[in-house]
Amino acid sequence: RGRSMPTSVTATTPKPRVQPNVRPNIKQPNGAEKRGRDEPLFPESKLYTDLVNAERALDVALVKRKMEIQEALRMRPQKATAMLAITAYNTATNQEGVYNTDPFFSYDVEEGASWELRIEGKLLNDPSPKPKKFSSFFSKIFVQLDPDLYPGQDVIEWHKRTDVPDADGFEIKRKGSEETNIRIFLHLDHNPSQFKVTPALAQLFNLNGHESRSRLVMLVWQYVKANKLQDPEDRKTINNNAILKQIFDCDKMEFGDIPQLLNPHLSPADPFIIDYKLKLSADSRKDSEVTFTVPISIDEPSNLGATPEALREIDVYQDQITQLSEQVSRHKRRREFFLEFSKSPVEFINNIIDAQIRDYKVMHTEIGGADEEERRSQFFYQ
Repeated sequence: RGRSMPTSVTATTPKPRVQPNVRPNIKQPNGAEKRGRDEPLFPESKLYTDLVNAERALDVALVKRKMEIQEALRMRPQKATAMLAITAYNTATNQEGVYNTDPFFSYDVEEGASWELRIEGKLLNDPSPKPKKFSSFFSKIFVQLDPDLYPGQDVIEWHKRTDVPDADGFEIKRKGSEETNIRIFLHLDHNPSQFKVTPALAQLFNLNGHESRSRLVMLVWQYVKANKLQDPEDRKTINNNAILKQIFDCDKMEFGDIPQLLNPHLSPADPFIIDYKLKLSADSRKDSEVTFTVPISIDEPSNLGATPEALREIDVYQDQITQLSEQVSRHKRRREFFLEFSKSPVEFINNIIDAQIRDYKVMHTEIGGADEEERRSQFFYQ
């Protein structure tokens, strides 16, 4: 504040002069109060107020719905069901007798008879511009051969590894000249992990197939809230009804106990099993090829959100609204200032001066008192 302060309009008490750029210490109203005061001044502002209220209600509804969706999807993209076509076929080398119809066939004694089994696959009607590799859909694969024909080598295992790139298919090569049955176990790579539930849980929640642990926890919690099983005195405690007592074998539990209590009711998801007949007499791939289709869940990008162009346009309009709102508030404060001054100029100026004196005393007290100097009028002419 300035140091040059002549006496005020009152004739008896010397007080500082009003500075032209000083506003009274008025409490700033919040947004709702501002809009309420603006309506009598600007009748058109009611449309803006209604729009702001509608926008606020829409934001609340969107945030609530977004939280519900994120809880249901566990912060993951939406899932869509697609069909994975899996093809198995084999080729044969140096097969004798009825397995080879080539009149110019020459049997390689050193190499011996052998066969190769190929397992491949791809998504049908894949919308992705970059199709995923076949092995990316599985967490592990087991191939079971005849233990009598291949003792000690009858089980072939493959497990997904993060340090190994995905492949378009799998190839198994063995020596042999006998046709046999082969079982292929394909364990889908569910994300999040899927489990097979006990009949009791499946009947309670009307489940078919497999479910994730997080989904089951949410179903139990929804069941608790729907049946009002929370303890009225301790909301963290759940008083189990007869059905939950039978399933979880306890009278009470807490929300944090649900995942652990679900463990006895979960088991690994069943693999998809392919029974394949090895054909060593096949003349071409087509003769031995067998195709199966498996329904799988894939990530599907949501098309409900706004496009980047729309979001940028919204930001521009939001900035314009903010600037116009600040201009309205600034002009409104100036109008209130001059309106109060026009009603009672002397009282208004004295109130401003009193506010300045209080502010000055507070600041002066923090750096050290000078009460004796303030008693003299010369102090205010420095």
